[in-house]
Amino acid sequence: MIKIQPITIPIKGTATKLNLMVLNFPMNAKTAVFYYWLNDDNGVTMVDGNIEMTEAEYQGWGSDNNYCFEWAAQKLNLTIITN
Repeated sequence: MIKIQPITIPIKGTATKLNLMVLNFPMNAKTAVFYYWLNDDNGVTMVDGNIEMTEAEYQGWGSDNNYCFEWAAQKLNLTIITN
């Protein structure tokens, strides 16, 4: 989970956190599919879905999992809050 600049989800509320989980990750993977969900401050899911890394994006992952949050935030047009 990582904090994001609050974003209003019509009819649902305001999301403030981005969560990620990698799905079906074989040892010979060249891409990765992530399940994401955006929560409000109370942990209620506002929106969710899947996003997929291309081979080039996957090669950039390396050993820093923050890369995945930064990548997902960019794909979803979100701004990460660092403090």
